[in-house]
Amino acid sequence: MATAIDGLCILQTLDLNQSLNIIDYRDQLARLRGRLNVLSRHIGFKNISVVVVFEGNDAAGKGGSMRRMILALDARAYRVIPVAAPTEEERNQPYLWQFWQNLPRRGRFAIFDRSWYGRVLVERVEGFCSQDDWMRAYGGINDFEEQMVRYRVVVKYWLSISKDEQLRRFKEREKVALFLV
Repeated sequence: MATAIDGLCILQTLDLNQSLNIIDYRDQLARLRGRLNVLSRHIGFKNISVVVVFEGNDAAGKGGSMRRMILALDARAYRVIPVAAPTEEERNQPYLWQFWQNLPRRGRFAIFDRSWYGRVLVERVEGFCSQDDWMRAYGGINDFEEQMVRYRVVVKYWLSISKDEQLRRFKEREKVALFLV
């Protein structure tokens, strides 16, 4: 179990037993999709841009959440940016370059499937970057986000599920045959 430097382990305090019945879920989803659709078409939206970031446990539902969100949006108004291992070109640039180049212009959404936190999360844990790199990344990430919020709306989601639910979902995925062409 991880111990936070400040003694706070926020993720461990989450109540993962909350539920919503299917009727209430569908009602809320329809209402919120409608609201997002109206807001994205509002005349004032042409003057702002929105960055949405999805992070969280594997199998927590990031992909499904993004699909539900984009159903409310005009396909011309958003881009989904999958964040994967950096390409050769990206490795030859400063770490945050791949994110800067994908920020949306006014009147548009950029929806990131994973984020700039990868340097201090995945890359750090998996040993894909040096300690100097991930220590330096904290300051760079804070500066990047501070600059983003001056000109954009930034919405960050962390999706979390229990280890038991994660295992159940992984096992369910194993049953689904994927055919690659």
